[in-house]
Amino acid sequence: MGCIPSKMLIYAAEAADAVNHSDYFGVHAHIDRLDWSRVVGRVKDKLSPMWEGISGWYHGYDGLTPYDGAARFVSDRVVEVNGEQITGDKIVIAAGSRPFIPPIPGLNQVPFITSDEALYLAEQPKSLIVIGGGYIGAELGHYFSALGTEVTVIDMAPEMLMIEDPDVRKRFTEAFKAKPNTNLVLGAAVKSVSGNENGVMVTVEVDGKERTVSGEKLLIATGRRPNTDTLGMDQTGIKCDTIRRIAVNEYMETNVENIWALGDIVDTPPLKHVASMEARIVRHNLWADKRERIAADYNAMPHAVFSSPQVGSVGENEDRLKADGIPYTAVTRGYDSTAWGWALGDEGSFAKLLVSEDRKILGAHIIGPSASILIQEFVTPMRLGLTVDEMKKVIYTHPAASELIENAFLDA
Repeated sequence: MGCIPSKMLIYAAEAADAVNHSDYFGVHAHIDRLDWSRVVGRVKDKLSPMWEGISGWYHGYDGLTPYDGAARFVSDRVVEVNGEQITGDKIVIAAGSRPFIPPIPGLNQVPFITSDEALYLAEQPKSLIVIGGGYIGAELGHYFSALGTEVTVIDMAPEMLMIEDPDVRKRFTEAFKAKPNTNLVLGAAVKSVSGNENGVMVTVEVDGKERTVSGEKLLIATGRRPNTDTLGMDQTGIKCDTIRRIAVNEYMETNVENIWALGDIVDTPPLKHVASMEARIVRHNLWADKRERIAADYNAMPHAVFSSPQVGSVGENEDRLKADGIPYTAVTRGYDSTAWGWALGDEGSFAKLLVSEDRKILGAHIIGPSASILIQEFVTPMRLGLTVDEMKKVIYTHPAASELIENAFLDA
């Protein structure tokens, strides 16, 4: 969805939230005016030169020949771009993904936006319907609602962020529902979409009863799909899974020798930091002797949701541990168990640690301010295979946010 531009926009939402909640701290402030063009323009001003610089680097790098156009396979080792056929002994596929558009009746008859367009809207919508309560809907729903747009999130699940730990998604749903300018329609099956004089209208069924939701704009946030269908994969012997992601081995090589793939287009977690790791693996393995190849290691791979509240997670959650019959101990520590939490006045946020019988970290989950940063305090020891008892020896700064992590380890 555009990791960098979305976070730059969400930071504007964080600034607005700080003003709107300042009364709690005795600071009485209000927002006089919202300069939407500045909110969006700041992203363009920062990133456009960067994109142009990358393009210029590609075109100016000695030994690199860029082709501007869509590529399709003609055979295993032949790719066609703009009518020209290119071949190579080694091929790397990193064609990414795009928003998934569900087959909702009437959707093709009304204007809608995806995360691609939502990041660069020229005007702020007065109201926005979001279909999808995953991380994209949670992040962009927060962005628009914090800046004054009336947002309605529709999802078929009973809670938002259903991939998260059950305690986290319950708390997130409660907190998100309580946000100003925010409405949740959960457990809802979308039946159809149509246009009206004010924008769009979505018909949903909840508990066997139909109702309609209206808004100026409609955002489809129902996940992403790999771009394999645009690449002529049927002209190759490269294997894909049932949802058209390219299958790779632990070295990021496909079943066709010396054809490699990485990023959103393969069957690994669709995260930028995952793709960056995979790129380093492919860069090494492309030229390494087979005996010296490096396998990708997805152990302790974190992710974060930059919404309000923030979420940071790594490893297993309670749902998966119970389903797999893995014994564990769960420890939960609230932000209000720390001096930093008292300063924030935060009584609902927490860190949750899941520990194995041999005292290793099975998973960790944080919901609250700076969760995306604090989760790294769990990622590092988990990645290195350290026990919670070893982590109890670490000294944490007082009265810093990291004491939340210390308290979780001490309780484990």
